[in-house]
Amino acid sequence: MTSDIVLPPTPTWAQERITAIYQAKSGDDFTNAFDAFVSKNVQSIVFNGQTLTRDQYKSQISGEKFLETSATVTFSGTVDSPVSGASSPQDFVGLSFKASVVESIRVHDAAQEHTVQSTIIIEVQSDPSIPVPKPPIRGDVDTRRVFKLTQVLVDQPGAGTSSS
Repeated sequence: MTSDIVLPPTPTWAQERITAIYQAKSGDDFTNAFDAFVSKNVQSIVFNGQTLTRDQYKSQISGEKFLETSATVTFSGTVDSPVSGASSPQDFVGLSFKASVVESIRVHDAAQEHTVQSTIIIEVQSDPSIPVPKPPIRGDVDTRRVFKLTQVLVDQPGAGTSSS
């Protein structure tokens, strides 16, 4: 017997999407993770005080993951403020996280590491541009995407890790 699809709460959804972006192993994986997070019709992106297009933001975030071999993402705080409007429900979610990234680049036989620390506030809505599968489907279809995003991010280089 198959189970109905149950969608996670929006804060959990956001944590899963951010983690998928940082843990993507290939360019295609990164693009898929990014597209599953940020709407192609995003209305506003402010990154470290600068207004960016979706493509500029995608390039900025992909640059934080340069030739990584692994990443660990931990969330230190999440706040959710759901709002039901007349046209469509939306969620405002604030998240603080740290991503520890180990790169495949080695210097003196040590993998290079860096730590990304960030706070991000997102407005999540159902994206009408995402096609919904035809019935029969069991449960909900997740069409949530970020339509507005404000992020502060600091990338701190770390020490190399010796291989054993």
